Amino acid sequence: MSSASRAHAVLLRIAFAVSVGVHLLVLYLPRVPAVAEVEVPGADKVAHMLIFAGVILTGRLLGLSLAWLAPALIAHAFASELVQHLALPGRGGDWLDVLANLGGVVLGWYLAGVITRHRLSGAGPAPSAPARSGPPPSTPR
Repeated sequence: MSSASRAHAVLLRIAFAVSVGVHLLVLYLPRVPAVAEVEVPGADKVAHMLIFAGVILTGRLLGLSLAWLAPALIAHAFASELVQHLALPGRGGDWLDVLANLGGVVLGWYLAGVITRHRLSGAGPAPSAPARSGPPPSTPR
């Protein structure tokens, strides 16, 4: 393994660890801090989607198996809301958050697939077609 490959693997591990850490912090803080006085409708649902997408995306890019990663995150989508509802003062479970969590799992899975397929194909930007000169080719009748 080259030093560039090792560095890439280390960065993916760090990204996954940070993603899991942020994921757990956001879901299990006893109270969500207010960052602005103006609340954007649906912003919390977007946050739920992104934290679940981040975990599955970085996990898949790291090479973790979907056989356990996806079921674990799907179960956690439900369990986290149950814990928020039953055990965290000032927090409550929300079925729309569960849907956002599940949407994040799907989004991260999709993005990881796109990135992985792009890497495996060695595809870069498609080369542009060479400029033609002269009349267009005639079609046989």
